[in-house]
Amino acid sequence: MLCSKRMALFGIVMAVAGPLWAAEPVKVPLSTTVTTGDRNVYYLSPTLSYAGSKSFRLSDAKPTETITLGGVECVMRTEVSTKKVGGGLFSSARAETVYKLIIKTPTQELTFDDTSVNKPLEFTLDNGRKYVLGVNIHSYSDKASDSCCHLNLVSVQTGKIGQTPITYMEPGFDGGIAVGESTGTYRLFQSVSKYIGTPEGIFEIQGFAQDASELTLLAYSGPTASIEVSMPRGYSGPVVLTSADAGMTVTVNGTATVIPGSYTVQTALLSTATQVQGAGMPAVKVEAGGKQVVTLSGPKVLEFQTALVDGKVNIKPSEILMKGQAGETYKRVSYDAAKPPEVYLNTDGKTVLLGKMAFG
Repeated sequence: MLCSKRMALFGIVMAVAGPLWAAEPVKVPLSTTVTTGDRNVYYLSPTLSYAGSKSFRLSDAKPTETITLGGVECVMRTEVSTKKVGGGLFSSARAETVYKLIIKTPTQELTFDDTSVNKPLEFTLDNGRKYVLGVNIHSYSDKASDSCCHLNLVSVQTGKIGQTPITYMEPGFDGGIAVGESTGTYRLFQSVSKYIGTPEGIFEIQGFAQDASELTLLAYSGPTASIEVSMPRGYSGPVVLTSADAGMTVTVNGTATVIPGSYTVQTALLSTATQVQGAGMPAVKVEAGGKQVVTLSGPKVLEFQTALVDGKVNIKPSEILMKGQAGETYKRVSYDAAKPPEVYLNTDGKTVLLGKMAFG
């Protein structure tokens, strides 16, 4: 916000705008919000389909690993044991491998196992800040080596810039910051950059408190421009654009005010099931006071590589990409894991199943 000063110069009274450095930093308090239950949503980041989760095969997990939660270093380790399951008058008990995931904070020790699903555990930092974690341990087969662990951050930090809600996710969980109200099942996060755009204006991010309890901003009052996103027919949703030279990442749903620079599409959420990745799309340069339109053309072609194997054309379904004419890649956010899309090849009047497609 610019302040007004009055000063006398050669007997003439003039009104001048205060300098940018006169602007006061804006302090945005953040509070912990648990995202389980009715408020549960799936978080999407510019780099991952599902943010807020660390996944690893338990058999490959390190004996101990250091992770940072709420600005505090914690030690994570796994323990493996066996237990007897079943058995009776006409059958013998079988041995079953049991994995435990243990996270030790400076003041607590949290233990997760296969009975901890949907039972989030809470730990408290020294200053009273709370973080809530959930763990889902499951196996893709009967082999113990296939057991997989998903460590989920089931709490986020929320606050408001003016009247605009913001959501901040622990950076160690590949999250970021989301601007605006949460709607629908999926929530699109943008990476944290130097500048952030909101309906309240553009702000420079001065930094987060180590425990994510507060965000410090500085109002931006330099030159601006406008970017509009044109959607394919039947689609709508937020698009994350980023500019290295402007130092700004912005989520656009229609039109947004930005700092002049060259912008590229990072990702977009065009429906409850469709995510777009912008790698391959050309940058759009927008000048001060000007306006540019970024166009997503919609899925038009399938892109894939072929190889000749034993005299036959070989195509890997998992490597088939659905591309738009603007260069964007369309990916499925979700589908029935038991029924992934199948790919068929029709040649000489014969249809052959090549395999299953790997969307999302």
